[in-house]
Order: sequence, then C-alpha cells, then structure tokens
Amino acid sequence: MKIKCPGCKKNINLREGTYPKEKKFSFLCPGCGTKIKINPQDKPAEETNASDQQRHLYGKDLKKHILKNNNSLPPIPDILLRAKKTIENPGHSAKELAKIISLDQAIAARVLKLANSAYFNFNPPIPTIEEACLLLGEKNLMSIIMVAQMTKMLDKSLKGYNIATGNLFYHSIASAVAAELIANEKMPLFDLDAFSSGLLHDCGKLILNDYVNQRKQEFIHLITVDKMTCYRAEIKMFGFSHAEIGFDLLESWHLPEIQTHAIGFHHNPGESGMNELSYILNAADYLAKKSGFSAADYCIESNHVLEAEVKDFLNIEDFEIEEFTKKIRNNVLEMTKDFTFS
Repeated sequence: MKIKCPGCKKNINLREGTYPKEKKFSFLCPGCGTKIKINPQDKPAEETNASDQQRHLYGKDLKKHILKNNNSLPPIPDILLRAKKTIENPGHSAKELAKIISLDQAIAARVLKLANSAYFNFNPPIPTIEEACLLLGEKNLMSIIMVAQMTKMLDKSLKGYNIATGNLFYHSIASAVAAELIANEKMPLFDLDAFSSGLLHDCGKLILNDYVNQRKQEFIHLITVDKMTCYRAEIKMFGFSHAEIGFDLLESWHLPEIQTHAIGFHHNPGESGMNELSYILNAADYLAKKSGFSAADYCIESNHVLEAEVKDFLNIEDFEIEEFTKKIRNNVLEMTKDFTFS
C-alpha cells in the first residue's frame, strides 16, 4: 500500500501483511513523525479530485476550509513558546534556557551550528548550548531558535509555485536579515519583531501550495498571459492571498499582533493602517530578491522596484539600497554556509 504523508508529503510503502486490511489503523511517519490514520473503506487519495470538491468554495469559505484541513504547518513549536516564556521571566538563567533547547537534540545541534557560523564570528567557538545562551544575547538566541525550527518547514519544494527545494528557506532567511537591518537603521523599536516576521512572511505559500498546484494551468495563465503577480493571481483564484492566510495561521500561533498584522499586509502596507513593520517587510522582501534570493522561478515579482511610498515611509535612499543588498548577501551566505538540502 502506498501512502502519502500529509506532513512531509513523502510517499511511504507499507508492505503486505504489516497492516490490517479491513480495520482502521494508524502509524507514525518515519520521516517527520506525523500521525497518519488509515481507513480501508476510504477512497484512495489519488482517486479523489480535490480541486473539484473545493472549486465551488471561494474567499472566506475556502480559507476556512483550507485552515481546517491544513497539514502543511504544525501548531507553533513548543520549544519556541517555552524559550520565549523563559526569556520573558526577569529571573531566568542561561541554564534554564539551555535545558529547554537541549530537549530537542536536532534543534540543539542546529543552534550550536548557527552560533558558530561566520555570521556571529565567535573565536574560540562556542562549545555548549549553555554558553551559547550566555554569549549570544536573548535577541540573537531567539532568532537562531526560529531559524533552527523553521528550517524543517521551509526546506520543501513547492510545485505549485515552482519553488525548488531550499529556495523558500533562503528567501525567508534573506528577508529576515533584511528586515532586521532595516529596523536597526530606520526603526530600532521594531528590531526584535523584524527578524521573526521576515522569516515567516511567506509561510502562507506552504498552505496554499497544494491548492495552487491543483489549478496550476490557470495560475500560470494568469501570470504569463494576464501578466499578474503571484499575489494578484492568488486573489483572483481564491479570493485571498498567501499573506492573508499566513496572517490567519500565525494569529492561531498567538504571535504578537504587530507581527501577524505586518505579515498580512506585507504586499500592501499602505492598507495596513500605518503598521510600520509591514513597510519594513515590504522593503525586506524586495531587498531579499535584489540580493539574489528570490524563491519562485516564474512568478512576476510584485515589488521588482521598491515603491516610492515605502521608500519615503522608511526614509531609504537609493545609495542605501546597494549597501543593504551587499550586507544581506554576505550575512545570508555566512549564516547558511553549512546548510544543505536534498
């Protein structure tokens, strides 16, 4: 029996005789640990035309359906919640924080790898998680935990958008680095929110990918013939964009309102009610692409130029764009030097 994991989307072969043929059963995906429930009476997934079932839904109804049935993103990772809660406690210690991070060995290893990357340039290298907690500072540490955790979600290929494996990760990292640089230079009050918002700004594409893929010819036609941006094509097809559904998902994660609101309006910050972070994300998205970290192959970029409204709002001069671009490219390459994707 061939099963497709709803979590990591990998195909799993169940050998004859290793499962009951007439009873319901469940098992854990060996790749990502997602619990998969099987009912022999159900029609195989490949025989079900999901696009036919959902085509009559549009706008709020479709978004509600997608979020209810979403298997692309898990609930907010426990390690992020626990680390954030610990850091917010004025009496916390590095040992407490290190203990939380060390509960997930894969995350702990990635945190150490990132802490010892050229981006932070520690010499001698940081040998333990506890020392990383002491030396990095809480802002850098939370950024590293975010990157380490989100790598699991952002290293996928997205066939609907023609995004190759790893490209969404690099674009997200570049946007996070760009958002933090812009905030530090222009609006320091937002530097703590900027990095994580930049990292998550395109998470809605992970949710919409399967739905775009089911109607890929229509999507390509809107982009290539009607000359729409991916963002506008999504709205035309579904009644909402990846930014809007990303807002809904991250709101359920109980992220700070300023972050979720900014992510929801990062393509149209002028409609955000003067949410400063949405302007930062719009500029960060543009700068990430200009730095060579564009995720999609065939999507027309909605911000192939930085809009005058955004430049004026953030007081970004033309010469600064070139400076930002160089810093972003160097910082991303330093941070991700040892990352590999299969």
